Amino acid sequence: MRKISYSYLLGLCLLFGCSNKTAEHATQVIEPSISGDYGVALPFPSSDARQKHKITARSLQDTMYIGTGLLELSKQHFSPKEYIFQEGQIIDYDLLDASDYTTGFLGRNSDTNPIGMNPAKESEFDSGNGLLKAPLILQDIYEIDFVKAGEVKGISLAIVLNPKHDKIEITSEKLYEFGVQCSKRIVDYIRDSKKVTQDLPIFVTLYKNAASDDALPGSFFAQGIYKEQDANFTLIDEQWVMFKSSKASEIDASTSQQFQSVSDAIHNFLVDDVQVIGMGKYRDAALVDLKLSVHMYAKTGTEAVAVVQYLKSLITSHFTTYDYRLRVEIMVGNEQIALMERAKDSSDIQLIMFI
Repeated sequence: MRKISYSYLLGLCLLFGCSNKTAEHATQVIEPSISGDYGVALPFPSSDARQKHKITARSLQDTMYIGTGLLELSKQHFSPKEYIFQEGQIIDYDLLDASDYTTGFLGRNSDTNPIGMNPAKESEFDSGNGLLKAPLILQDIYEIDFVKAGEVKGISLAIVLNPKHDKIEITSEKLYEFGVQCSKRIVDYIRDSKKVTQDLPIFVTLYKNAASDDALPGSFFAQGIYKEQDANFTLIDEQWVMFKSSKASEIDASTSQQFQSVSDAIHNFLVDDVQVIGMGKYRDAALVDLKLSVHMYAKTGTEAVAVVQYLKSLITSHFTTYDYRLRVEIMVGNEQIALMERAKDSSDIQLIMFI
C-alpha cells in the first residue's frame, strides 16, 4: 500500500478543506510514513471545531503542537498498531462556544449556560497570586477520535488553559486544580449526551498555553484517563527552552555548548549576516526534540549550497547524541531552501534541497 505522511494529509485538509461527504464507499487507510505513528482513514471527516481553534489560537505553532503532541501522548493508551485516528466528531463549534463566551464549554458559567467552564461574569478566581475578576481560563478543547474496525473506541482531549491574566499568572497548583475539575465536567457531559458509551476510554491532557508574545509553544503538564468514572491524573514534566539562553545553559550545558559551537562556526563561514535560533523540548529533564532555524542572506545559489553542506557537516560532528529528534530548516529571506532531519536513535541526516 502506498505510504503517505499523515502530517502531509492533514495539511491538505487544512488548506483545501475536507468533507465527510466525499467518496462514501472509500475506506482506504493511509499508512504513516514514519514507523510508530498513526494511520488515518479516508474519507477524512473534518470537524467545524477547527474554526474555533483558529479563533482562539495564540499562534499556528501552538495549534500544530497541540495536535501532534496529543497524538504522541495518546500512544500510551491507543496503540498505533491497533487504532487509526480522525478529527473529533463530538465537540463541535457550537458545543465549544458559538456566541462570544456566553454559550458552550468555553463560555462563562451562568444560569443560561450551565456547561460553561469559565468563571461567572461577576465572580472572582483565586489565582494563588491574588484574586482575578472572572478570568477566561479555559481557552480551547481539542479532540481526537481513535477508530478500530470502523468504530470509535477511544477519545483524546487536550484542555487548553490560559495561565496569565492582567499580568498575574495562575500558579501551577491552581491551574491544575481548575483543569482537572473542567475535565471531569466535560467527560460527564460527553457521556451523559449518549454520544458515546459509558465505558468508552477518554484520555485527557492539560495544556498550559504560551503567552501571546512568547516565541515558544506552550506545554502539556498533566494527563489522566477516564475508563469509567474518575481518572487518576499524573503530572507531565515538559518544557520548551530557547537556544541560546541562560535557561538552556542551566538545564542542558552540553547541548547548549554544541549549539554555540555550530552557531559560531556558521557565522565565521558566511560573510553576510546569519541568524541561528534553536528550540528544545524537554520531557522528564531529557531532550526529546531539537529544532534549529538558520536564516541567512546568500547572494548566489552556489553560496547557499555551500552553506547548507557546511552546516550538515557541523551538525554531524557536533550533535553526537542521538536520543532525540533533530530538525534543521535553512531560510534565505522568506524562502526555505533546505531541510535536514535526523530521527531519534539514528546518526543519519536526511537532507532535502529546494533550490
